[in-house]
Amino acid sequence: LRTMRMVRARRHARAGEGPRDEPGSTDLASAAPEPGGGLLSAAAKKTAMKEAKQWISNYRTVSAWMRRKDLAGQLQNSSGLVRLRDFLPEPVAWLALHTLETMPGGSWNTTQAARDPSRNNIAHRFSSQRFGEPLLQQLLRVVGEALPGELNSFSAGRYTKGDHIARHDDRQHTD
Repeated sequence: LRTMRMVRARRHARAGEGPRDEPGSTDLASAAPEPGGGLLSAAAKKTAMKEAKQWISNYRTVSAWMRRKDLAGQLQNSSGLVRLRDFLPEPVAWLALHTLETMPGGSWNTTQAARDPSRNNIAHRFSSQRFGEPLLQQLLRVVGEALPGELNSFSAGRYTKGDHIARHDDRQHTD
């Protein structure tokens, strides 16, 4: 999934465009590979999406899955950056990708600022989305279960042509 997403992102970056949101475009969720390497049928995709929606609606299942990931423990035993393989079950990952790819371009909020240490700003420009799409909100709540009991604020981010963010460490800006 990640490799396919990266290839698609590189292709769009070379073409100077962001994720497609025009009607009739092909997204990865519609071309989800099945374990044997082929493409899923429409019925199989519908079933996978239904299973994913049921999974994200089941607090007990989500919580158990996230506890096994032990993100807090992994972060404590790292330099602050952790790569989690299979963070979500595959159907849920496909649902998340499909949700993000089908969000209209105008629904993303662009954030930008020049470097200004007096205002705690780093140079950046990107788009994000946190509210609006109910399914995205539900997916972000699932991600929040990776650190239960912690105050968090997750959003989906998107970088398109011309977007950037300066190297920085958010920990220096928190108590």
